Amino acid sequence: MYRILVVSKDQLFYSAVKALTKTSVVYEVTDYASSVKEAVLKSKTEAFDIALLDCQGGVPKDCQLLSGMMLYMVVTCISDELLAVKKKYNVNGFIEKPLTIARLDKIFGKYHHNYENEYHRWTNQLISMLKEKDYGKIYYGIDDLSDTLYRISGADTALLQKLLTRIVDGLQEVMAFTGDGVTLEELDNNFHLNTACLHDRMALKYWLFRLMNFCLRKSCIECYPIMKGVFSYVDAHIHEDISLNTIVHECAISQVYLSRIFQKQYHISVMNYIHMQKISLAGEYLYLTEYSIADISFKLGYNESSYFSKIFKKYEHLTCTEFRNRTKGMEKAL
Repeated sequence: MYRILVVSKDQLFYSAVKALTKTSVVYEVTDYASSVKEAVLKSKTEAFDIALLDCQGGVPKDCQLLSGMMLYMVVTCISDELLAVKKKYNVNGFIEKPLTIARLDKIFGKYHHNYENEYHRWTNQLISMLKEKDYGKIYYGIDDLSDTLYRISGADTALLQKLLTRIVDGLQEVMAFTGDGVTLEELDNNFHLNTACLHDRMALKYWLFRLMNFCLRKSCIECYPIMKGVFSYVDAHIHEDISLNTIVHECAISQVYLSRIFQKQYHISVMNYIHMQKISLAGEYLYLTEYSIADISFKLGYNESSYFSKIFKKYEHLTCTEFRNRTKGMEKAL
């Protein structure tokens, strides 16, 4: 959802625009500034997409300072002088008074298509990754998808829930089409949307990862029923040191056959899969708890924290400390 900063000397103008736009699913008025200078200061600490500048009394001489956002001027009428200003300061457009929802939708409605296109691009990519069964693409793609969903929905949790429901429906259709036997009821029971997902980007990321992991496992078990025991063993012992030899022994499956299944179904090795499962959990621990890196290491079956840290950086491309600082920073920004 696009975030609008209203810039006007008249706070009643801000209140009127906010009331006018409260039902929009494309844009929302998120803040007010009484001058261009105040708007610039606010833009340094908050993210805005559009500056809506009230030009009652004339165009502010410092309006070029708002160049970091899309700039729309609210005017009484469009004159040659204003057209010259538009060219000089790269103004995106004018909106004539009186403001109506129809006029705002005419200007900003085009951005709805941008959001829809971006949403469909990512959901189609997610479905494509599920069809390709490329676990590596999914592991790294989920982060960008969760960012996109939060950017599209803004503070509108109802819109975010709608988008996530559409994703679940789309995955169910793909699974049904490929004969992998996942019902919508099964997905809903296992992945019911909770409040955390709607208010916390990292919680959404891990929810999406578990959802995709579930779908891939169902697909794999449908083709290779013996894998049900393998996945059950991995889940039951994820907090222990799991070796390939142990899985082979405990699940009564040959190492060659198991490795072949993982390469075909996930495009990664068995141990890469296990590390990704563990590192995903490690990320949750780093984000949600104050456990030390050594504690997390031992909780996930890594006997040496230095080895755990090396594995973590290999998959996340950040050190544990960098990851924790970055995700905690995201939490404060929400």
